Amino acid sequence: MALFTFTISFLAMLSVTAGLSVGPIQLASNNSYISYKNGNSGNNSILVCPYTLLTNERVQSVSWIMWDDNNILGTYTWSPTSPETVGGVLMGVVNMSRSDANLQLTQLTYNLTGDYSCTVTLTTGQNASSQQWEVLIIDKTDDSISTIESYNQSQCSFNTSVDFFAVFPEPTVQAGLYSEGIEGYVSKVSKTQWVRTVYQNKSVSYSYSGVVFKIDQNVPYDAVFLVSVGVTKSDGTYISLASVESINPSWDNIPGCTPLYDVPNQEEVYETGKLACRNEYIPDPDIPKAGFEKNLPSMGQ
Repeated sequence: MALFTFTISFLAMLSVTAGLSVGPIQLASNNSYISYKNGNSGNNSILVCPYTLLTNERVQSVSWIMWDDNNILGTYTWSPTSPETVGGVLMGVVNMSRSDANLQLTQLTYNLTGDYSCTVTLTTGQNASSQQWEVLIIDKTDDSISTIESYNQSQCSFNTSVDFFAVFPEPTVQAGLYSEGIEGYVSKVSKTQWVRTVYQNKSVSYSYSGVVFKIDQNVPYDAVFLVSVGVTKSDGTYISLASVESINPSWDNIPGCTPLYDVPNQEEVYETGKLACRNEYIPDPDIPKAGFEKNLPSMGQ
């Protein structure tokens, strides 16, 4: 038992002393995704495997793996002293002449979206690996969102229609009245109201028409009409692609409240004005107040 404890402690001390640590994987320039449209221009399609060494440690190789769950789809190995090797789906789509260990995709295809990991091996034989990290190659047909908005002032209603551009992989879309104060949507378009269109290349677009929102006392004053489109990774990370925000100034007031009728022998104090959509009275500053004293005598006296 004592020998077993000593062995575990010694191995733990060795792992700390070695100093090699790897990951997490990231995209060059801190990009959140690879743009299919931009191809291999600039730093668009470069995956980086960060690692740290002690001063006396040397890298023998850096190996990349593309995964599908537990299945290996492609491999690429870089070495400062040996020729690079590549296999699987990465064959023919990787820059084989880089002076560093970064993985640069030279020809982008949708099926290169997936999980990647990297392993650094030292000349001593020690190695360490990163965790798998999902890389998205996102393709979109446009950068703008088409919206149609109309306001019915008498009914405090806001009629909206939205048409998003097609996106691969399937996008996450939202539209509705959004409040920063509550950090969420007060009301929004439901899943059943969206029209989903799938195209031959597996990209997807969403649209809806004629969804009406009511502006009432339950809608916060900071609410805006917000539509957004993005892509959600498998770990829940949301990547925003585009959004549109608008507000109609008519939300805060509409005509309403007929002035009180004059009633004999009754005190009245009233103002002409407006009733806001949120059920609040807005006086008209140009109309003076009118008042009648209580218990006035009748006209015959």
